[in-house]
Amino acid sequence: MSAKNSNVSDKSVLSRGYWADLVAQDDAVAVLAAAANAREAIDAQAWLITGPAGSGRSIAGVLFAGALQSDTADPADSAQSQAVLQGHHPDVTVVEPAGLSIGVDEVRALTRAAQSAPVQGGWQVFVVEDADRLTESAANALLRAIEEPTPHTIWILCAPSTEDVLVTIRSRCRHVGLKSPSAAAITELLIDRDGVEPAMAAFAARSSLGHIGRARTLARDEEARARRQEILRLPNALRDLPSCIEIADSLHQLLLTAVEEDLDDQDEEEISELRAGFGEGTPGMSKAKVDRMASKASKELKTRHKARRSRGNRDVLDLALLELLSYYRDVLMVALSAEVELIQAELRPAIERTAETSSPAATVRRMQAVTRARERLQANTDSKLVFEALTVELARAA
Repeated sequence: MSAKNSNVSDKSVLSRGYWADLVAQDDAVAVLAAAANAREAIDAQAWLITGPAGSGRSIAGVLFAGALQSDTADPADSAQSQAVLQGHHPDVTVVEPAGLSIGVDEVRALTRAAQSAPVQGGWQVFVVEDADRLTESAANALLRAIEEPTPHTIWILCAPSTEDVLVTIRSRCRHVGLKSPSAAAITELLIDRDGVEPAMAAFAARSSLGHIGRARTLARDEEARARRQEILRLPNALRDLPSCIEIADSLHQLLLTAVEEDLDDQDEEEISELRAGFGEGTPGMSKAKVDRMASKASKELKTRHKARRSRGNRDVLDLALLELLSYYRDVLMVALSAEVELIQAELRPAIERTAETSSPAATVRRMQAVTRARERLQANTDSKLVFEALTVELARAA
């Protein structure tokens, strides 16, 4: 787990209203803003923010941390809050798991840091993203800190749902729930915030499955749209066993190559920053000397990079499975003549062909196969084998 800077939507909240990046979350904003305005009279020192992927729970955590540090009535006007949003406040730590879980050693480091008094005299705030990834021992270590918090310390945990967090932890937290924003709300955000053309904004919002970050990527990144097309081409491309294996391997490689390229850039940037911190490029500092001084830190950084790569690979593959699940959902809706909007509306002709050549029962079996594939992926089964097995199941479902 590592601390990270958290620039909320390119600082847009500073000009558009402090809470504006929490889309269609009025009830949650009201609770968080009131708690921050209470200052020292805040009614809880441990908070649990939950919501489905893309709802903005991590954004909510950072915005809440910024509001807690505000030295003005409106956090949008506070230099302290702006420092939080830009990732530069000394009393706010935003952490994320580098890998698939958060271990006890990482949590103990946080709880030790929580013993220190705030540098600037306000609250010391810890925002823990993906708190559902806490191991059992890590959760127990965090529980002790939450049960007896040090003065002026606030814990903000973010997770998909309350059930994903140890019951003893959630019972000691004040809960704030977020919901998936509607396609209309996301469309409006993309148009107003990012200047996206209305038709593209509507497409990206509808295709994002309620995930704001995904919508923004689809609206801006042509390569992301092309990868999505490859994913949704799969249902009508499966013919026989050889084609199943070939398509599965090709799609698997396409998805992993994309995420690997992004992670390679991140890794190189972090390695350069680390070596610069040990004096690389300064007079009298040879490469060999920097290598010796940075040896231990470099090994630790490479370990984090490996864990982040595992998580990134799994996340991009799981998103592809969600795309497939949404496709078969649309097929089922067409087969049943349901009067609902299609998620993949631009693919209606292909969806209708699939519905004509497949019974509703077969479509349900395919949806179940995709769901099983997601479960296997979460269980760390070899991802290539997961995709190969899935394509075979999809072809046989008829």
